[in-house]
Amino acid sequence: GVEVSKTLPEPISEISVTPGERIPDIIEVNIRTGEPVGYYRVKIRMPEEPPVEEAPPGSVLWYAEIEVNPEVERVIERVEIRFRVRVDAVNNPENVRLAHYKDGLWVLEPTEYEGREGEYYVFRASMEGLSVFAVVELAPQVSPEQPSPGEVGEEEHKAPEAPEETPPVTPIPGEKREAPRAERANLLLVAGIIILIAVLTGVYFLWKRH
Repeated sequence: GVEVSKTLPEPISEISVTPGERIPDIIEVNIRTGEPVGYYRVKIRMPEEPPVEEAPPGSVLWYAEIEVNPEVERVIERVEIRFRVRVDAVNNPENVRLAHYKDGLWVLEPTEYEGREGEYYVFRASMEGLSVFAVVELAPQVSPEQPSPGEVGEEEHKAPEAPEETPPVTPIPGEKREAPRAERANLLLVAGIIILIAVLTGVYFLWKRH
């Protein structure tokens, strides 16, 4: 890691630390204080293992811890960190964020993509304090598919479909004989009843004569 400490001839409200080649991924740390300070100590290190149990959102590119002496920490107003990540380490620089571990939670801080410098993408992030940080790449957000202008309202303007015509039912040849057959059965039944009545009537009259 890197530790920078300095006693100042006159108090200042802007502290700037450049880690250099020892921590090449962090380009610069700028600390603005609400009150001038006459002495500061800044420690920067990049742990290989996660410094806290909770995992930050997205894919972690690297962790960093930045600490200052209590006199400076007490009056911090704003912190700005410029950092970089290798081009081949991310899929889309627009999805890179700096996450800040604060009060037991990971908070995604405002992160600005400044552009590409050689084999690195350069970013700038700002926050209100110092602690544990993680540079992460978030998963791309998939937006719902939007219809093209020509497709909007297509259902409303679609002409009504004509009702399907029901084809005429062609009788099956075997079914043609069902109706006449039933009619003949009915006629035979009626004729049988008439004959029976006639026979009974004849028998009755013959009986009356005798």
